[in-house]
Amino acid sequence: MEKVPMYVLVVDEDNTFASVAARALKKDGHEVIVAGSGEEALAQIRQSPPKLVLLDLIMSGVNGLQVLLVLKSDAATADVPVIVWTATVSEDITKQSLAFGADAMLVKTRFSMGELRRLVGRLVPDGNRGEERAGMQRILIVEDDDGTREAVMRHLSSAGYEVHEAENGWEALLMLDREKIDLVVLDLVMPGMDGQTFLRILKNSAKHQKIPVVVLTAYDVAEMRTLVEPLGAEHVMGKRPPMWDDLLPTVQKVLQVA
Repeated sequence: MEKVPMYVLVVDEDNTFASVAARALKKDGHEVIVAGSGEEALAQIRQSPPKLVLLDLIMSGVNGLQVLLVLKSDAATADVPVIVWTATVSEDITKQSLAFGADAMLVKTRFSMGELRRLVGRLVPDGNRGEERAGMQRILIVEDDDGTREAVMRHLSSAGYEVHEAENGWEALLMLDREKIDLVVLDLVMPGMDGQTFLRILKNSAKHQKIPVVVLTAYDVAEMRTLVEPLGAEHVMGKRPPMWDDLLPTVQKVLQVA
């Protein structure tokens, strides 16, 4: 996808970290403003609403969750995508971020600037594809390995599906709150939140529990099946060949049953 330059607001009281993120985004042509506090961010937003916000959750004074709540409660900025990040993550912080309307979550110690740039690119609105996507079934690929995730995406996109991606369980949960997803293709071994934890949260959610899940694993399929089928996974398949022969028929079959 061609990158669309836009005005991005980076909010973090760690100026060194904010500056590194700003330099990375400027490589894609984005105009980046850095705010060193929640108060400064709110003043900047009132003066000139950004197209996307990168927001640290843990700040002194007005914290990130408070800024997020103000953004999502104001009709003028409610649709602005917000990526929240934090040095430490917990289930409570994730639930609060979801409830307040965050569009994605990153853990500072677990992502590269390249991953940040790709995530920002995924959140850029692409108005030219709205009609093309109408009526397409939507699949979310949750996989931390770039090569595997991109290969699965290409395979399913070429079959006519609208494909979304997440690099970890936290990001996937936020994506589910933002997009209507018809099926999840899930890796089990990921940093942060692993596939089993994600699956348990998904199937215990009244909003998302009916979304079918196809699990991909590099481990023994029969062994993994005993672990994840009781959690609600519809199908388990191996990553090794003949994965490409099995993936599309499996997705089609699971979607038909769903």
